[in-house]
Amino acid sequence: MSEFIVSARKYRPQDWNDVVGQSSITDTLQNAIESGKLAHAFLFCGPRGVGKTTCARIFAKKINQKELNDPNEDFAFNVFELDAASNNSTDDIKHLIEQVRIPPQKGSYKVYVVDEVHMLSAQAFNAFLKTLEEPPPYAIFILATTEKHKILPTILSRCQIYDFSRITIEDMTAHLAGIAEQEGYEYENDGLAIIAKKADGALRDALSIFDQIASFSRGKLTYQNVVDNLGVLDLDLYFNLVDAINEENIQKSVLLYHDVINGGYDNHHFLLGLTEHYRNLIMAASPDTVHLIEAGDNVRTQYQEQFKTLDTAYILNALEVLGTADGEFRQSKNKRLLIELCLMQLCSLKAHQKKKSKRVAIIPPNGIKIEPQIQVDQVVPKDISLPDKVDVKAKEIRAFQPQPNDGKKVVKRKKAFSINQKLAEPSKKEVTKQESGGMSLERDNQPVNQDGLEAMWNKYANYIRKQGKVSFHTTLTTKKPRLDGNVIHFTINNAVQEEDFNLHRAEILEFLRTNLKNFDLQLQWKMEEMEVEANLYTPTQKFNRLVEKNPDIQLLRQTFDLDIDF
Repeated sequence: MSEFIVSARKYRPQDWNDVVGQSSITDTLQNAIESGKLAHAFLFCGPRGVGKTTCARIFAKKINQKELNDPNEDFAFNVFELDAASNNSTDDIKHLIEQVRIPPQKGSYKVYVVDEVHMLSAQAFNAFLKTLEEPPPYAIFILATTEKHKILPTILSRCQIYDFSRITIEDMTAHLAGIAEQEGYEYENDGLAIIAKKADGALRDALSIFDQIASFSRGKLTYQNVVDNLGVLDLDLYFNLVDAINEENIQKSVLLYHDVINGGYDNHHFLLGLTEHYRNLIMAASPDTVHLIEAGDNVRTQYQEQFKTLDTAYILNALEVLGTADGEFRQSKNKRLLIELCLMQLCSLKAHQKKKSKRVAIIPPNGIKIEPQIQVDQVVPKDISLPDKVDVKAKEIRAFQPQPNDGKKVVKRKKAFSINQKLAEPSKKEVTKQESGGMSLERDNQPVNQDGLEAMWNKYANYIRKQGKVSFHTTLTTKKPRLDGNVIHFTINNAVQEEDFNLHRAEILEFLRTNLKNFDLQLQWKMEEMEVEANLYTPTQKFNRLVEKNPDIQLLRQTFDLDIDF
């Protein structure tokens, strides 16, 4: 039985042309070698598994091959690799500096590759600075790191910096297809695309997953085998779910989600997958953006076909609902219910788009009847009570309209007015008339005293506290209102309290006028800044304050020649 070598090692690039997805960097390094303009220090930074160490080894081999014109020699003995994750002390760097003093026995350059250089201690970095800035002419340093931000600026300024990017889904899929052909595996591009997407831009991770699935499926890298092995949700589920949502079928949508839960899949992954599905539908709307869908050509065609059954506004609203659910997911204690409610809202989007409603309420499924709710204005209060929590701008005081009768004199009614209109000039007598059978009732304004005002003011303050407006309740109860004729005076201390009064002015007046039965009442307030006593810090300030309260203390200090400092 032959020894098995993992694909990440077996197919590690040995030449510039074999490097995947880093053409801009490999072209630059090739041109530098051919022109002979080599820097003495390089910094390769980027995510894991994108080819930093591989490019460093190829670079070290190529610069010596060019000098000796020997393409078969790998010059491995001229390449020294140091793992800074485990050799990060000052002594390790000093040992490296001692090696740098020895020139190469064969070839023109010695290349020192320091991997995970950000793990070096601060003392080790300082010990490395001088050698890194002025090394011998035959020494070249290549520093590799995944966390560029942790490297000292003094190190960065001494290096040529190359930023390696994540490898794209297309490049990775093509590379995996080439390996599968060399190994004699059966494969589907959609399955390889799932592997590439799962690797998140790291080719080494993709090759590890590739080997795992090849063992699981006995060399058959089909889409279904990849999905079964990686535990990712089948895209057909999302296509079916979106169709059910588009049909406003709540029951079918919830049942599909129930199958996901029974399959042992993660709730959050399902939610993120559905969000990404709607995002891909937006990308499928135009041939210019369809390539942004990270999937195979067959799947992209499916997205384009499904998009034809939807409209862009609906998809954007669905993404907004899903984004809200994602934001609430972490704080939710019943995550399954949260996702089910999200699905119900998605099924109800079309109905609310027709109504142009801003809030997405859940439309009940077919067969379920909802009894109509009793409207607030249908209930007749038994007595005058606290004002309901309604929109002040929309509330109106309605006057009974007189009914015409034969030959009888009809009293003309006043026009109903909004509570948000100016109430500064009410009539001297507010008459409420109700004609019924030729009879009319008339009521004058009742006199108001200070005690009655305070009692009703406190009653309104208690109502505000029950509404949860603790700050405004404190403002109302800190000081008492003062009655001067029909004008109520109140004092506030700051702009915040003034803003609260401006918001509640109409409501306060309506409550007091209605319950005190006097519609001539006015409400005025003025601001008086509270004087804040300055803090006393120094002994002299404290002594002066004591002298203000008791001048004899000054005499005591002079008599006994006391010092203020203590």
